[in-house]
Amino acid sequence: EGLTDIKAKVLSTQASTLEGLGQYAEAFEVQSNLVSGLDKYLSSIDPQPLSPPLSTEVAKSARYCRLSGSIDEAKLLATRAVKLALALNPSDPQDLGLAYSELANCYQAKGEYNKALIEMSRTLDLYAESLGAEHPAYAGAMDSVGLIYQGLGQLDKAEEYHSSALVLREKLLPDSLEVATTLTNLAICLESQGFMEKGKEYKVRALEIRKAVLPENHPELGSGFNVLGESARASGDPEEARELFEKALLIWREALGPWHPHVAAVLNNLAQVNIAEGKNDQALLLLEQSLQVKKHSLGDWHPSVANSLNSLASLYSSGYKNVEKAVELRKEGLKILQKALGPEHPKVAVNMNNLAVLYSRIGEYAEASDLYQKALAIDEIVFGTHHPQVATDVNNLATLAFHCGEKQLSRQLYERALRIREEVLGPEHPKTLATAKNLGLVISQIQQDE
Repeated sequence: EGLTDIKAKVLSTQASTLEGLGQYAEAFEVQSNLVSGLDKYLSSIDPQPLSPPLSTEVAKSARYCRLSGSIDEAKLLATRAVKLALALNPSDPQDLGLAYSELANCYQAKGEYNKALIEMSRTLDLYAESLGAEHPAYAGAMDSVGLIYQGLGQLDKAEEYHSSALVLREKLLPDSLEVATTLTNLAICLESQGFMEKGKEYKVRALEIRKAVLPENHPELGSGFNVLGESARASGDPEEARELFEKALLIWREALGPWHPHVAAVLNNLAQVNIAEGKNDQALLLLEQSLQVKKHSLGDWHPSVANSLNSLASLYSSGYKNVEKAVELRKEGLKILQKALGPEHPKVAVNMNNLAVLYSRIGEYAEASDLYQKALAIDEIVFGTHHPQVATDVNNLATLAFHCGEKQLSRQLYERALRIREEVLGPEHPKTLATAKNLGLVISQIQQDE
C-alpha cells in the first residue's frame, strides 16, 4: 500500500507521541518508516505534495536518532535534511531552520562547538528575518546558541542568550517545557560562574514544571533530578545528591537503555558522591562504567570521554596516591580535548594546569613549567590579560618558580598575579589575600638570602 497524506500525518503524529513519552528509539523507528515511505512516494511518477515536507520529516528522524544516542547516524540524517530543505523548500524558513538547528545539535553532541555555532547562527538569522524576534522558534534558537557558547566556554555570551530566551519564552509559552529547558540551561550557566543559589532556584522551578507536564518516568524528569543533584553535591550535601542521582539513573536506564550518554553522566556524578564520602573502590567502578558507556555511545574522541579520564586521574592521584597513573590518564584526556575542541580552548588550558600540578608533585618541573606557560598563553588569548583565570595561571607559575629556587622570578610573577586580583576581585577577596601572603613570604626569603 502506498503512502497517503493521511497516513504520513498519522505516522508523524505517532512518532511525536512516542517522543513525548521519552521512547526515542521507538519514535526513530516509526519516523524511519515514514521517511522511507516518503522517499518511495516522491520517486513515483507525478507525485502530489505531502505535508509536512520530506526535509522536515528527515530532520525529525535525525532528532529522534540523536536522542536515542546514535549521534553519527543522526548527523548524516541532519545533513540530508539541510540539503533537502535547500533543494525543495528554500523559501520555507521553519523547514530550513529546523534542518539547520538539528545539524547544529548533532555537532554539539559530538563536541564540535564551532561547527554547531555556524549552523545555529544560520537558524537564528533566518528566523529573525522571516519570523521576527518575538516568535517561539526564535526563542528556541537563542537558547540553543547559549548552550553552544557554554560549550565554547564563553559564559557571558551564554548567559545573555539564555536570559533573552527565557524572557521571550515566559511571555509566549508560560509554564511550558520550553520554559523549563531554558531555566535549566540558564541555571547551569549561572552556577558555572559561581552563582549557586540562583542556579538552584531556577533548577527547582524547572523540575516543578516538568513534574506537572510529563509522565513520571520521562527522560526529561531524569534530567531535572540530575541537575538538581549536581547542585546538592556542589553545596556539600552528598546524601541529597545521591538520592537525586539515583532517581535520574533509574529513569534513564529504563527509558533510554544502559548505553546512553545520559547514563554515563549520572554514573560519573554518583562516583563523585562516593569520592566525597571516601568510598574510592565504589567510585572507581562507577567511573570505569561511565567511561565505557561514553566510548560506546560517543566515540573515543569526544570531550566527555576526556572528562571521564580526568575524573579517573583525580581519583588515582588523590584517592589512591598513584600520581604516575594519574599523569597517564590526564595526558590522554588532554590529547582528546586538543583534537576535539582545538588547541586554544579554555578547557584545554584547565587540563594543562591540572597535568602540570601532577608533574610538579613528581618533580618533573620542566614539564610542569611548559604546561603552565601554554595554559597562560591560551587564557590570555581567550580572556584577555586581566582576568581571574589569567591571575591563577600566573600564580601557578610563581609557585613553581619558588619551588625551583627562582625567587626573583617568583616575586615578579606573584606581583603580576596580585595586581590582576586586586583590580578584578578586590583587595579583600580570599584569592587576593592568598597571593599577597605568598608574595610576602617570597620577599622575606629574598631578604634573608641577602
